[in-house]
Amino acid sequence: MHPTLRRTAVLLAFLAACRGETEAPPPAPTPRPAVHLLGEGIDVARAMAHLRKLAESPRPTGSAAEARAAAYLEKELASYGYRVERQPVPLPGGGESANVIALPSDPDFDPAEDRHLLTGAHYDTVAGSPGANDNASGVAVLLEVARALGTRPAKLPVVLVAFGAEEGRAGPHHQSLGGSQHYARGMSPEEARHLAAMINLDMVGRGDALLPTLRINMKRGVHQRMLGIAGRLGVPAKEHLTPQVSDSVPFASRGVETAWLWTGVEPSYHSPLDTPEKITPETLDWAGRLTLATIRSFDVND
Repeated sequence: MHPTLRRTAVLLAFLAACRGETEAPPPAPTPRPAVHLLGEGIDVARAMAHLRKLAESPRPTGSAAEARAAAYLEKELASYGYRVERQPVPLPGGGESANVIALPSDPDFDPAEDRHLLTGAHYDTVAGSPGANDNASGVAVLLEVARALGTRPAKLPVVLVAFGAEEGRAGPHHQSLGGSQHYARGMSPEEARHLAAMINLDMVGRGDALLPTLRINMKRGVHQRMLGIAGRLGVPAKEHLTPQVSDSVPFASRGVETAWLWTGVEPSYHSPLDTPEKITPETLDWAGRLTLATIRSFDVND
């Protein structure tokens, strides 16, 4: 600063002090909203719209209604930019169901060569139940997770699968987990080795907490990761150990780390009363935020 200007500045500061004036502090910088995995969620209104569409009628394994639901899911997933395939699932006693598989848009992605994640939810129901919670809730969250990842991909590629035939058909040929077993058994050793984790969404529409669920003697890595992230998100989550099965089990049998989000058995389970008005939208939000945050927590070296 020039000496004359310096003397002028000192004089002005002295006069201001004599008048009791103080220099106003510079304005605080406006905080910039951080793009952070803990702040990302799903569009609950969209999720509820998907749930209501799917729960218009029961979708029993191998039925025409199940096939219509598969077509709806194909259309939605393709609209988000995924390469969508329908994998036929033969049923014991004849007929078939299908898995709807959404692959990353990158044509060079190869699940047998590229480290990746898988997120899944079954879309069939038991006969007579519209299956709003079991499991239109999980599928609705799956679709919203797919849409979010289509807009901003995760560091690891993600395969999304809507499984058919989870409930199985009643009768002498009953077999549950048909779609997930067919997918998991069909993975080559290389594909199983490159699958970092599988996240299963089954019954996430009712309750006052999410239950990251695990069967005894299963690998706990992604399960523990999800519990830790839930704490940072402020999502109510309680670890739950169960003898029950869901679509995560066939993947665990291939040595894959799995996590199952669930809100527990409730009164309308497997009944005609499992309808959309019983759903708590907040639990869908919890499931969506926790699933997205867990997916985004994985790096290429995980």
